[in-house]
Amino acid sequence: MVAWREPIERRVLDAAGMRGVVIVSSVAYGDGGGGIPGLLLGPPRDDADNLIMLGTGQQHWSTVHVADLADFFRRALEDESARGRYIIGDGSDPTVAELTEATAVAGRAPGAVGGSDDEARARLGDYFAEVLLLDQGTDAAQARVELGWHPSHPGLADDFRHGSYRMNRG
Repeated sequence: MVAWREPIERRVLDAAGMRGVVIVSSVAYGDGGGGIPGLLLGPPRDDADNLIMLGTGQQHWSTVHVADLADFFRRALEDESARGRYIIGDGSDPTVAELTEATAVAGRAPGAVGGSDDEARARLGDYFAEVLLLDQGTDAAQARVELGWHPSHPGLADDFRHGSYRMNRG
């Protein structure tokens, strides 16, 4: 799904006469928005009104709050030493099960149940489902060491339970 990025990133990083910086973001969330959080807030439900997870729920997703991501962009723009490829994520790497269970709290559902890979493909299409069924994690060590960046906002699961995604369901 993102194979096209590598040659473009390489051109930016190898360009003469400029400071090349490539920022690779984890799933961005916050302020009640974001495509992937929206996907978690609107999954199908079973007969008992439980949310159905994408796949088994054991896969990890890398996440970052939009304000923390914006802070990193600011640092990369302002600090002349910023060069290279930076992967930005808060390091919590929750499982889809953890996120869906937290989403159930936000959406006032009784709980969450595991789904299947086939159900995820039927819901999202083969291409997009394959990406979301991958086990993913990030290490933003380079951003921390080189630019002093540290995430300061609650993780996505906490934001679902207590923050900007909490909904009042009638």
